[in-house]
Amino acid sequence: MKYIEVRIDTTPQGIEPLSDRLTMIGADAFSVQDEADMLSFLDNNRKYWDYIDESLLNGMRGVSRIVLYVCDDEAGHELLDRLPAELEALRAARPDVALGTLAVTCSTADDDEWLNAWRKYYKPFCVGERIYVCPEWERPGEHGDRVLYVSDPGLAFGSGIHETTRLCMEMLEAVLPAGGTVLDMGCGSGILAVVALLLGAKSAFGVDVDDKAVSASRHNAELNGVADRCRFVCGDLTEETELVETPEGGFDVVCANIVADVLIYLAPYVCGYLKRGGSFLASGIIDTRLGEVCDAFENAGLEIAGIRRENGWCAVSCRQAL
Repeated sequence: MKYIEVRIDTTPQGIEPLSDRLTMIGADAFSVQDEADMLSFLDNNRKYWDYIDESLLNGMRGVSRIVLYVCDDEAGHELLDRLPAELEALRAARPDVALGTLAVTCSTADDDEWLNAWRKYYKPFCVGERIYVCPEWERPGEHGDRVLYVSDPGLAFGSGIHETTRLCMEMLEAVLPAGGTVLDMGCGSGILAVVALLLGAKSAFGVDVDDKAVSASRHNAELNGVADRCRFVCGDLTEETELVETPEGGFDVVCANIVADVLIYLAPYVCGYLKRGGSFLASGIIDTRLGEVCDAFENAGLEIAGIRRENGWCAVSCRQAL
């Protein structure tokens, strides 16, 4: 189905009255793009990331707009014909608000094309010495003795493309004992737990504070035929230790691919889940935060065993002291 994307430029003060006007005329399928709101959101949620793509910030600089979506049909075109008069009426009714230009630009697209165009850029690839990642719509190529991980990149952090995920996967294949047990703290799409099972782990457990991530992880496990050997639950391991069915003596491997602030926060809790002599694998660390993350791990009783780096990202392998 075709749809029309309509962009209406305004100001931070104009967002609310413009939204109200559009809703009043039945044009309520819209989103708000506002630099001030984005910066406020980033500041209030800083613990969830250390790095924001500069192109994203540049693209939002000075932006305050509403993006309206209408069907490319008779009803949609009637609404577009009515829009200029409605915007002028809004300006006349609210002289107290600096509404900006209220300039309108339109573009037409096919929703299927828009949803699927990115797929052509995502092809099978190898990770480390033993892992082969293939999106579910692609036919796997020749991958020898590598284990096949089938990816649904529509899932949260499920593709394995990002450096942080690849680094953690490489470390996982290096330290995972045959028949080992794995805990993924902040499992996202469950990719590390699933890959661990494909590499020969006996069982895997994943926990995330986002219930959507848990659903995505379960789907990923089913997609790869390992759902019977893993469990994913929603919760906070720092507050709800009963969430995890910890093996006697602890897990052989604990993974956490998150961000520096959360890794530092989790550090004192890791040893409570990790077997003596087991490995803790941490990724998602930008290089400028590596020192303080390693300090937090050592203060928590972990020994730094190795560090991997790629394109400004770092992953750390630690051991629980014997």
